Amino acid sequence: MKGFDGPPRSSDEIAVVKWSNWSGGVRVKSMNGKPPGLASSAELLPGEHLVNLTHSANLGLTTYSATLAFEAEAGGVYKIHAKCGSLVNCAPFWAWIVDTKDGKTIAGREPQ
Repeated sequence: MKGFDGPPRSSDEIAVVKWSNWSGGVRVKSMNGKPPGLASSAELLPGEHLVNLTHSANLGLTTYSATLAFEAEAGGVYKIHAKCGSLVNCAPFWAWIVDTKDGKTIAGREPQ
């Protein structure tokens, strides 16, 4: 998904955000208000971004959602994660974004 207007840009001018669309994985509903369709990554300009995501649990019977705000840097690569604390009711539910360069969480909260 190209998350900005205008011509394509080089990898050192954009940030890339990745997620997993497989069953039980993260499903991005919107990135800065735009639905990504079937994409599993987005190219974004540096700056503040907002992602709305869902995560299915309990064999797809339960869906949890989260909204995360994060600051992307040019050349950065980020990965969106979500996890349930229990197979039965998914409580607690965690959603977070990791900077793949150093493994640090830049948004949300990862499991303790």
